[in-house]
Amino acid sequence: MLRLSYEDYERVMRTDKRICNPLGLKILPSKSTIQRAMKFLNFSLIRQFNNQLISCIIKRKLNIIIDSTGMRCIGRSIWYCIRIKKYTRKRDCNKIHLAVDADLLLILNFRITRWNRNDNPFLEKLLKPFKLLGIIFADKGYLSRKNFQFCMNRNGGLFCPFKKGSTANPKSNPAWKFAFNLYKKCNWIYMDIYHQRY
Repeated sequence: MLRLSYEDYERVMRTDKRICNPLGLKILPSKSTIQRAMKFLNFSLIRQFNNQLISCIIKRKLNIIIDSTGMRCIGRSIWYCIRIKKYTRKRDCNKIHLAVDADLLLILNFRITRWNRNDNPFLEKLLKPFKLLGIIFADKGYLSRKNFQFCMNRNGGLFCPFKKGSTANPKSNPAWKFAFNLYKKCNWIYMDIYHQRY
């Protein structure tokens, strides 16, 4: 994908027929119009809109990439920060957790949290709306026995690198044991599947 500025993306997307046609529009609202309307938006409305967009694809088995990234939540631009010599710190950001369809690269679900929240509990929350899971790709932040078992219970398989010191003791969930043994005995196969997320 070309590296474009936000303004370039806006110009391209405003007339994109994949978005305009379902909405019955010839051109999408400008950035300034959207900013004025933001005060009327809430997460419930955004989720409803997203659910309508993905409703036709969630009936099949889904291969999903789970990840999180920092997101600036203050109104300073990069150039303003450079000019006043004050940089955006990690604690000035929120964290967005995303569930993305691995085949179509569509955002299926999202959660926004404080920057210091643990990733682990959000895998189940992100995947809860989907009844039939395929391969789930996630990084070490989402590693837990509960998450492995949740994916297996929905006919899916979680591929997540194990941390040093992880074990498959007798009290472990069946899904954790199976994945851990595969990771230990056939590490190159396990990691080859995991790296398909890129």
